[in-house]
Amino acid sequence: MATITSAISGNWSDGTTWVGGVVPTTFDDVIIGAGHTVTADVDITVLTISGAANTTSNLVVTTNRTITCTGTNGITAKSVNSGGGLVRITGVGITVNINSNIRCGLVGGSFGVDVLSVCTVNVVGNISHVGTSGTASNPAFNIAAAAIVNVTGDLFGSTGVNGINSAIWVNAGCILNITGNLFAGGSNNSAIHNGSSACQINITGNLFANIAPALTSTQASTINVVGVIYANTNVGLSSTSTSSVVTVSTPCFNAPSGISAVFAPNIKLLNAGTSQWQFATDVVGVDKTLYSPGVVLGNPVITDVRDGVTYASGSLTGTLKVPPTSSVSVGVPVDNTVGTGIFTITDMGALLASYVI
Repeated sequence: MATITSAISGNWSDGTTWVGGVVPTTFDDVIIGAGHTVTADVDITVLTISGAANTTSNLVVTTNRTITCTGTNGITAKSVNSGGGLVRITGVGITVNINSNIRCGLVGGSFGVDVLSVCTVNVVGNISHVGTSGTASNPAFNIAAAAIVNVTGDLFGSTGVNGINSAIWVNAGCILNITGNLFAGGSNNSAIHNGSSACQINITGNLFANIAPALTSTQASTINVVGVIYANTNVGLSSTSTSSVVTVSTPCFNAPSGISAVFAPNIKLLNAGTSQWQFATDVVGVDKTLYSPGVVLGNPVITDVRDGVTYASGSLTGTLKVPPTSSVSVGVPVDNTVGTGIFTITDMGALLASYVI
């Protein structure tokens, strides 16, 4: 296990690129040196990749590649990088697989990963802006082209109180698919911030607001969430464009203060999903819930309720046809009702008389 630093710009597989002439291997931590651009001409497996402090350092990806970092810190952008992100994806039409956590943590820090071309990027790992400074910084992951980005992992906004220190910035008309949870941080520090272009964002996972929303969008985008959305001191999801459409699969939980789980001009509940949305009332600790039949609250479906009987605050009316107790034989239970009807000799005589012999 060693820390290997680039000596010059060059190909990753070329020994002369690295101090000591040794190409990094599985158990090495890698630092891209000051002002160096290293090209990923082979697939890469190392412990971690980072850049030299306060300099321009780039790992450029131009062809189909897999980059794997097995260390906890994974890909970490440490400092200002006028050349863009630490890992820069520039190849058009390529597929890049990144198996690594991705982090950005310093004031003015460069992007951990910068997507600059129309391509497909698959990430397995968490994406975090781990800085706590109150000064604006770049995100851990920047999307600057109409790419397809698939992330399996959780996203974390910075806990700093100022700036826009998000896990992911959306700066182009991309398709972003997240399988994982979104955790907001301090003021303006959403897990995902979309402030530049209309795009499509699909999330399978839960959204947790903090001082900032878990997801912030100001563009005419389509946002689909399959998971629980929680408000806190801010909304869970904020989409302010009047042309945007937000589709959620509830439950959604407003904050006890009344702050909404979702703030958007156009909100649709996923018709195929269970609908449950909890609202705060004017009495602290007393909530009201909008729901559909059959949710975990134990509400029956309409066909299980007597015809004409209303429930759920009178909003739903049952359709099940159940005979009155006087029409049911003694001891025969019907819909938790035991009948009281008795078949007498008079009834038997009337029945026999109805037959013509």
